[in-house]
Amino acid sequence: MTHEVITLQFGNYSNYIGTHYWNIQQSQFVYSSEINLKAIPDLNHDVLFREGINSQNKYTYSPRVILFDLKDNVNEYKSHNGSVNVNKEKESIGTWKGDLKVFESEKKPIAPYSIDLELSELEQMDWEKMQKHGQEPTSHMKEEYDMDEQVKYWSDYSNVKFNDRSYMLINQYDTATIENEPFDLYNYGLNVFKENSLMDDFENNLRHYSEECDNVQGFQFMVDSFNGFGGMASKALTSINEEFPKLPLFTFLSFPFFDTHKVENNTLKLINTALTLKNILSEKSENVVVPLSLFNSFYLSKEINPICLPHVKYKPELEYHTSAILASLIDSVTLPWRQKSQKSFMHDMIDLMDVYKYKIANLQAIFPLNLGEKYLYDYLQDNDIFKTSHSFTPFSSVNHLSKTDDTNQAGAFSIMCRGVPDKLVKNPSDNFYFKGIISAYSLLDKYSIDMYPKSRSKCFSIDTPLNVNLPYPNIIDTNNSMNHNRNIKNLNKETSLMTNLQMNKSILGFVKFVNDNAEKCNFNKQTKYFENGLEMDDFIELNAFNKDLVDMYSV
Repeated sequence: MTHEVITLQFGNYSNYIGTHYWNIQQSQFVYSSEINLKAIPDLNHDVLFREGINSQNKYTYSPRVILFDLKDNVNEYKSHNGSVNVNKEKESIGTWKGDLKVFESEKKPIAPYSIDLELSELEQMDWEKMQKHGQEPTSHMKEEYDMDEQVKYWSDYSNVKFNDRSYMLINQYDTATIENEPFDLYNYGLNVFKENSLMDDFENNLRHYSEECDNVQGFQFMVDSFNGFGGMASKALTSINEEFPKLPLFTFLSFPFFDTHKVENNTLKLINTALTLKNILSEKSENVVVPLSLFNSFYLSKEINPICLPHVKYKPELEYHTSAILASLIDSVTLPWRQKSQKSFMHDMIDLMDVYKYKIANLQAIFPLNLGEKYLYDYLQDNDIFKTSHSFTPFSSVNHLSKTDDTNQAGAFSIMCRGVPDKLVKNPSDNFYFKGIISAYSLLDKYSIDMYPKSRSKCFSIDTPLNVNLPYPNIIDTNNSMNHNRNIKNLNKETSLMTNLQMNKSILGFVKFVNDNAEKCNFNKQTKYFENGLEMDDFIELNAFNKDLVDMYSV
């Protein structure tokens, strides 16, 4: 029996991440014609994807996802019933005879990659319909695209078609109708559910997805917590908790590049994040929150320091780039409940991370994992993976764990190693003390117990490397071999990585930043919040909650 997961994405940057995430999932599909050519990944795609039938009565396979965004942030709806350019949507204006004031939206261009992908799919459909078995269908795809310049929307590089129920787009804050009214307030996200029929539509779509599942095991949230979508995520979680009170949740709070010298009101972003964090943690106890960013600091910080990753050349200001890296990490973290052989449910991961009442995890990673000419065993002998990892949780330190210092021990951690097959685990001629260890996860299990015996840990691995073909951005340095003996023709097409999700006091820097800066805010001056439903008592409760978090993670 499949234990399905329902994913929800809130906000433009989260949809940038989500688009890469779903592209990664689809790149791991092995079709019937490829069974003899490709290794079948140790993955159960039914956990995240669903079968359906489109308007042409053809079977479809699409993500079990509901995505929220402003209509102005999408240029193309990609569904199994056909792609529709947002510009082509027309609304009837009735028979009103008086004066009309028309707001014309700026036409949104479609990226060449997306156009060629659509043409190739149409060619494939025509080929199948006409049964032209004597020749292969024509592909319109090019080897290279200037994606950095051409990607303006997350739909520009989506390889995946969604069910029509997946789209939950907000019209009220479309720039063509309400200029100078940004969706920048937590309360806006709460209030937008009260307008029109958005909440009814959301609950109907969620119910539809859940009822077609065998056994829903939990939910994945990707959230822009710094604007109104933080409020939407909080409101949606309240509804979910009423319907599914016992199901766990993994929440990924994402933070893109912010130029603190240009953004006028970083205080709003900070308050929105604090409110989102409080309400998501308070609403559901079976919940792990993972803050993610490519920047060591943000909002009110004087300096914005992007993380420097060896062998990765990315542009920090391009959301198309940074979202790809974060999507790769999220894909790795969520692999345990999608694997077939090392099956671990979301509940198991929540139980592992049950160290604090409010669970905020620090995500560290080695991306990419460059073994060079070494085997994984030799690499672990020479490197403490806790010290060589980069922390992708803002203001959180890379925890230098010790066997003897209890204060630095990770309460719990989960390691996922991706792209290291059994043949690269150890030298076959070696006969070391843990003879019989043949897989990456069994080696990492032994390593974790020996290095950090007082910590709870669980390790996983999957042989299949991360696919970084188009439309993944060209950011992996091809001059450095990821792993020897893999026989990759193009080193830019796939890579290895290792993620380490920790539940420990290394998150203290993040919660202290939120607490210290929220304390400095003069809430009496935040009139927009009061005008849209918040009261001073809400801010008092927020400060008290932040202090509790600091006290909790200081222990």
